[in-house]
Amino acid sequence: MANKQLLTMDFIRSVKPTNRNEEYPDTQQRCFRLYVSKNGAKSYAYRQNKKGGFRTIAPITEKSLAEARKICASWVDAFNSGRDPFKGIDEGRAAVMAARAPKLTVQTAWEEYARKVLTGLSASHRKNMTRSMVKHVLPVFGHRAPNDIARKEWLAFREKHEDKPSEMRQMSTYVTTLFKWMRDQSAYEALVDHLPDFGTIKRKAQPRTRKLTNPEHVRAIYQAFKEVPSRSGGLAAEFKWLSNKRGIEVQRMTIDQVDLSAKRWQLPWVKNKAENIGQPLTVRMVEIIKAAMGNRTYGYVFSTTEGDKPITLGTKLNSQIMEIAKVPHISWHDYRRTFDYFATLDGERWDVLEACKGHKVYKNVAASYGDERALHGFMLQRYEKWQAFCEGEV
Repeated sequence: MANKQLLTMDFIRSVKPTNRNEEYPDTQQRCFRLYVSKNGAKSYAYRQNKKGGFRTIAPITEKSLAEARKICASWVDAFNSGRDPFKGIDEGRAAVMAARAPKLTVQTAWEEYARKVLTGLSASHRKNMTRSMVKHVLPVFGHRAPNDIARKEWLAFREKHEDKPSEMRQMSTYVTTLFKWMRDQSAYEALVDHLPDFGTIKRKAQPRTRKLTNPEHVRAIYQAFKEVPSRSGGLAAEFKWLSNKRGIEVQRMTIDQVDLSAKRWQLPWVKNKAENIGQPLTVRMVEIIKAAMGNRTYGYVFSTTEGDKPITLGTKLNSQIMEIAKVPHISWHDYRRTFDYFATLDGERWDVLEACKGHKVYKNVAASYGDERALHGFMLQRYEKWQAFCEGEV
């Protein structure tokens, strides 16, 4: 600290910065000084180690020398009378800083999550989560602090979207994922007391029948397979319909299980269902498999990820098929009941029907025919009759 001297504007302008921060005390006003940083910045300041410590009054460009001395004198008088002049100043600055600071809301958390996490996820996940958050969640909760949202508000949000339970379940997953991420971030951790609670998301009641009995409905569904938005989904659904196999078996079909030259599919073992089932393939079934495979030589036959993951024969795809066909709703498993119904009306033998369904008795039925190829001949006839029926030829 330099020696005391009368601070004048000429002196203030003439002071040069040194290799350290310097203070130049004033002889006219107690506790008043000029502060010069080593970078050359100059400010008026107050220093009284036992009463307030060091405080900057203002840069020399913002206050005159006389004004700065007057402020310093008021602070000295306040301390002498037992008051803390900095208390109000500190509270005011804190309020200003709080007003200027960005508020931590669901919106700011989402923007940070999207930038840091979402960009590393799959394109479909990014698209679906962004759509749900931007279209539905953020317009309602984006401006809110995470811990300010009450459970009844999440419940009201769920009730608003109850007519689309699948989408609501998806949104619930996305919001919960975002809140779990916030809980692990230092900036948001204190704002997440609990995860969002949407209550029970009930599946939409879907009137259904156990099977179709109207030939026109059967033909409408068969045509709908070619009109669903997902090409892979349509091919998988058509194959399931024609082959009368379980959905899980069709989903898990891999290229190495299929011998196109022999027109045969060796089904994988499904616990408690079937074992070592050989499926003969009609001409149309072979066409479907080739169309689904494309140029691929490995992986799942029906896939939207180049064979890495199987397609899902789920509620969304089946609902699309029913909507396009405009028929009474049936489940994936009801496809098999419909096949059985019309095959029985046509007088099909029970053992051939059991073999087409892939039940456990398949091995015994095959043995009764003496040769699996003989059984496959009868199965192919049934499949070809079923396809012709679906196409309206019989």
